[in-house]
Amino acid sequence: MITPVIMRRRRSDSATKRKQQQQQHQTASTQRNRKTITKALSSSAIAVLLLASVLLPIAAAETTFRNCTYNGRFNYANSLVSISDIVHLDGSVSWGVSLDSASMSIDDYVNALGVTRAPVIINIYFDIEQINIVNNPLNCQIAAARAAGAILMLTVEPWGGLNVVNSTATTQLGQLCRDINDAGMPVLVRFAHEMNGDWYPWGQRPGEYRDAFRAVASAVKAAAPNSAMVWAPNTGVGYPYAGAGKYYPTDTKSSAFSQMDTNQDGRIDEKDDPFTPYYPGDDVVDWIGVSLYSKRDNGRADQYANILSDRSSVKKYITSPNTNFNLYQKFAEAKNKPFMIAETAAAYYPNFPKGNGEVALKQNWWRQFWSADALNTFPLLKAAVWFELKKVADTGEVRDYCISKNRDVLNAFISDVSSTDGVNFLNTQTNKLTGGNGGCACTKPGDRNGNGKPDKNGGVALGVGRASVMLVMCALGLTFGFGW
Repeated sequence: MITPVIMRRRRSDSATKRKQQQQQHQTASTQRNRKTITKALSSSAIAVLLLASVLLPIAAAETTFRNCTYNGRFNYANSLVSISDIVHLDGSVSWGVSLDSASMSIDDYVNALGVTRAPVIINIYFDIEQINIVNNPLNCQIAAARAAGAILMLTVEPWGGLNVVNSTATTQLGQLCRDINDAGMPVLVRFAHEMNGDWYPWGQRPGEYRDAFRAVASAVKAAAPNSAMVWAPNTGVGYPYAGAGKYYPTDTKSSAFSQMDTNQDGRIDEKDDPFTPYYPGDDVVDWIGVSLYSKRDNGRADQYANILSDRSSVKKYITSPNTNFNLYQKFAEAKNKPFMIAETAAAYYPNFPKGNGEVALKQNWWRQFWSADALNTFPLLKAAVWFELKKVADTGEVRDYCISKNRDVLNAFISDVSSTDGVNFLNTQTNKLTGGNGGCACTKPGDRNGNGKPDKNGGVALGVGRASVMLVMCALGLTFGFGW
C-alpha cells in the first residue's frame, strides 16, 4: 500500500529528534523482517502459480469476441494449439471441420464425437464484404472457436467478384485477423478457394486472382503475425471442369483465357496446367491446400450414385496421375510447404438408396486420410478438414456429407479414430456438461455486459483476462495480508 507524502512545516528540534528516532527504529525493523517477507512472497508466488494452473483453463471457456459472448456448454481445452504444433507432428493428420452453424454448433459437434475429440481446426466461411456488419454471426462463431482452443481457418469469399478486394476490404480483414490473434488464437486464411474452378465469381481469373491474393496476404501479414495464408485450389482431376459453372472465360482473346491456355494450343482442356496460372508466389503462400470430394460421376446414371467402386481415391485427386500436374509434388514437396486437405467429404445420396450404404461410402473416404499409404506418400500432409453439411445441389440433388448426424456413421467414425494414432484431435479435458446452450449472445459492438453502453475496454475480451487480474489480487493478498 502506497501512502501519499504529506509536506509539513518544520517542527521544533525536539519533535524532529523524536521523528528521526522513530524512522531509525522502523528501518531496523524492516531489515530484520526483510528475509521473512521475501520468503512469504516466494511461497505466495508458488501458490498463485499452482492456483493459476487450475483456474485459468476454467476461465478460458468464457470468451467474448468483439460484440459476441460465447455461452457454450463445455469447459474446452486448457491450452491453445498453434500452427507450428500441427506442422511439426509427423506421421499423423490433424482433424478439422466446417459446420453449418445454423443447424449445428461447435458444442453439438464435440458432444457428438466426445469431449476428447474436439476438432483441431475449425473452418468458417464468410463474405469479405460482410466483415464489419454489426452483430455479425461471424463474431459469435469466432468466440466459440476460441473457447474450443482450436486453430481458426477463415475461408474468405469475395462473392462480389475480385474487384471488391480493395484496400478497405483487405485492411478490415487484416484487423479482424489481428483481433483474433490478440484473443490468443492463430488464424489460417484461405482466400478465394477453388479459384481454378468456374463455379465461383472469383474463379478462372488467374491474373486478377493472383493480385487479390497478394493484396490480402500483405494486409494479413502486416497486421496479424500469428496468421498464415492458405492457397487451396480444387483438385486437378476434371480440369477445366467445363460446364460445371458459369464463369468459364469464353472470350478466347481475353487475358484469362490466354493465361489458362498454358500450352498455347488455342484451347483450354485437360492438357493445360490447372494450378500454376493461379499460384500467387512463394513469398505469400504458407500452406498448400486442396478441395477434393468423393462424389458420384455426373455422367453416370442415378443407380450408380452410391456405388463405392465408382468413386476415385484421395491419392488420385491429389496427384492427378498420368499428367504432369501433381499438386503435392509440384507445390508442397518442391517448395517444402505444409499441405492440407482443406475441404473434403464423401457424399451420400439419400434419394438413390441403392448401393453400398452411407457408412461404407464415408468410412472408405476418411480412412484414406490417415492410412499408412497416405502418410508415407504425403509426409507433408498435416490436416484434413471435413465438410460437415448436407446440401442441395443446383440440380435439386441432395448430398449428405455429414458424419455426426447418422448414429451408425458416427459410431463407425469414433471406432476408427479411437483405434489409430494417425489422426489428432483436441482433448477438452472435461467429463460433463457445464450448462448453456452452445450459442452466442450478440450485443452492441463493445457492449459485453449488455447494458446498452460501450465498455471502456471494447474489442476482444477473454475470461482468462479477468481471472488473471483476480489471481494477481489474490497474490497481493496472500503476500501482504490484505483484508478482503
